[in-house]
Amino acid sequence: MYEILNFFKILFDFALDFMKIPIDIYGVDFTLWEVFLFVFLGSVLFGVIVTFFTGNKE
Repeated sequence: MYEILNFFKILFDFALDFMKIPIDIYGVDFTLWEVFLFVFLGSVLFGVIVTFFTGNKE
């Protein structure tokens, strides 16, 4: 049982370390974790706005 948990812990730690790699493009520093949060929150906000303006029109 603990072997499975250790496998998932190793996998999760690898993904988290990968997401924290700093990237510099044209002098702007960011990480993949920041990109993920920006896209996720932007998608949620976009979904709320679209639902608000194109809601159920009976």
